[in-house]
Parts: sequence; structure tokens; C-alpha cells
Amino acid sequence: VYEVPDCARSAPHWGGLRIRIGIHCGEVEVEFNPVSQRYDYFGNTVNKAARVESACYGGCVAVTKSVLAEIHNEDGTLLLSDVLLVPMGKVGLKGISAKTELTALL
Repeated sequence: VYEVPDCARSAPHWGGLRIRIGIHCGEVEVEFNPVSQRYDYFGNTVNKAARVESACYGGCVAVTKSVLAEIHNEDGTLLLSDVLLVPMGKVGLKGISAKTELTALL
């Protein structure tokens, strides 16, 4: 269980909709859907991203360790400017046996 940081509680936001986003990266399975004429993405990576999203609160972007590794330079500096990283700890995600370490991007 994690606490919502004070900066997230008091952050200005649009006066209505507060979305939550979960991001995980890895290999996915891709299949062309002839009915929609689009590609469908599925597999463990997609499922984990959905579970990460459900573990966060409105106005939050939660990421896994694999995403954190991708948004840092080789020297460890963050590729994104003006982003606050808030550790959420290890969180149990539905359908995933091991707890997953999550970080909120604010």
C-alpha cells in the first residue's frame, strides 16, 4: 500500500476527468484483425500494463522497472525533464504471482 504524495493531491488539474495510465514494456504478440483492419496486441506485457494501470489512482502515470530502465541514459540520468519519480513500492497485481515494483511519474 502506498500513500498518494502531497504534490499529487494538490497538483492543478483539469476540472473534471482524471485518468490513470499504466506502462510496462516488453515483447508482445501482434495479430492483424481483418475485420477492423488494425493490429491487435496481446500477451503478458499487455496484461501487465493493464494491471499496472488498475493499481494507480486518477491523475497518475505508473510505470514498471523495465520502463524506468528505458527512460534513463546509460549514465543513470533521466531522459525526461520536469518529471518527479515517486516510488510506489512493490504492489500485488491481479494474475501476477510476484509483487511488482512500481513508480509514479508526476
